[in-house]
This record gives sequence, C-alpha cells and structure tokens, in this order.
Amino acid sequence: MRSFGYIWITAILTMDKKDLVNIFDNILKPNGFKRKGNYWRLDGDELIKIVNLQKSQWGNQYYINYGFDFKDLQYNKVAMHIYRRIISTDINESNVLDFGKNFLGDRIKVIEGLLKNILEIFNNNDSIADLLKNIKQRSHLNDVPLKVKEFLGIKT
Repeated sequence: MRSFGYIWITAILTMDKKDLVNIFDNILKPNGFKRKGNYWRLDGDELIKIVNLQKSQWGNQYYINYGFDFKDLQYNKVAMHIYRRIISTDINESNVLDFGKNFLGDRIKVIEGLLKNILEIFNNNDSIADLLKNIKQRSHLNDVPLKVKEFLGIKT
C-alpha cells in the first residue's frame, strides 16, 4: 500500500507536456475542439473558441490561455480577440502547471477541472451578443484591444 502511494505521487510529479496535451485532448476533443499544435479551436457561427497551452520561457511551467475570435473581424495582431489566462494554485500557492515544483493534491483532476470551467464559460457564450453581455460586466476592459472594442461598438 505504501509503495502504491509513492508511485502515484511520483507519477504526478513527473508529468510532462505530453501528459498535459493528453489531458487537454481528453477533455476538449469530445466537445468538438480540433487541435493544431498547442491550440484547440471550436468554430461556431459567429465565434471561434480557443484554448492555448503555453510553456513559460523561464522554467517548466505552463499557462492555459483561452478566449474568442470573431469570425467577421480581420485582426491578427493579437493571439485572440478576447483573451484570458487561467491559473490555479493549491493551498500553499503552488501553481498546478509548474512541473518544477511539488503540488499537493491530484494535479490531473485539478487540470481537468480548469478545462471544464473553461468549457462552461464557452458554453455560456455562443454568440457575439452573449459575449458582449459578459464583457460589459467586467470591472475594466483594459485587456480588450481597441480594434475589438470598435468592432463590438464599445466606447472607450
């Protein structure tokens, strides 16, 4: 029993990008997302929903970026028209996606939970009108590019 626990912990601590991509595939592909490189995309009528896995240049850390592109907006100077980054920490403020550090808990379950939260956000935003309603509820729009604000009719 004791060695089983040790093996489980070792497996969690030695997770790498391939394991992470498999978790993303297992959650996102059944929901219609197609993967190309480190991007998973789901094309809708008006919106393209995007999830991106980004590796830090400073260590064995990863970031989950997600957001939306508008099909009718030709603006390629940003990674996504509407962009967010999600980070999760445990009780000791350890980043679940920092594979260079220990993480207390089941890293895989936490990552799956993060992706399911993103899917819930996507499911609540199926149109430009849905997304605009949610954007207007933010405390600030500093992270929304001017071209996107103009496209949405948001006055700055």
